[in-house]
Amino acid sequence: METLFGAFDFTAALQSRGVDLAALGAAYLLFLASLLVTLVVFTAARAYLVVAPNRHARDYAVYVTAVLTTLLIATVLENELLPSSTPTLQYVAFPQLALLIMLHLWIAYRQEPWIIELGASAIAASAAVVAVAGLTTNVVRIAHVVTLLVFVGLLGFLWLKAISTKRGFMRASSIYISARRKRSTRASRRRNRGSAWLSGWR
Repeated sequence: METLFGAFDFTAALQSRGVDLAALGAAYLLFLASLLVTLVVFTAARAYLVVAPNRHARDYAVYVTAVLTTLLIATVLENELLPSSTPTLQYVAFPQLALLIMLHLWIAYRQEPWIIELGASAIAASAAVVAVAGLTTNVVRIAHVVTLLVFVGLLGFLWLKAISTKRGFMRASSIYISARRKRSTRASRRRNRGSAWLSGWR
């Protein structure tokens, strides 16, 4: 048994993958900072924004889940295949990524406005904290920048398709009013087609 443990040093294996006390402490601080920023963004969103729990919100959750899952897989491959000196997303980031995945799977399953706001706030806060940490530590790579830009694009998609300000809620630019007008327009077109069809048989 001692020979077996001697042949496989678990601590050394973790350290070679960037999982040591320093990495765990940094990940813990980033996680706490992300939670704090998420709380601030979520509070502001609840105060000033209105979210439509439509299919676009579900699409957003599915896309974010796919990107985060791909990021998890890419992280494993990077940590296992690249030299240890190469800066990459370390294994200690897995709990935060897993939490974001579960949150967006919840959004895909149940489109509640506050859940959508919480998920979007968590993505925005995590992206902001990671961006600031990456710039201050000079470990930002092109793949990290591309991933952050993808998240910004998905947040923009959600903003355009499912979010309106409370001030614009009663204006024509509101997502609710525009959706209602589209439904009424389609209904009137169907009625007009039905009337034309009936008049053709008279």
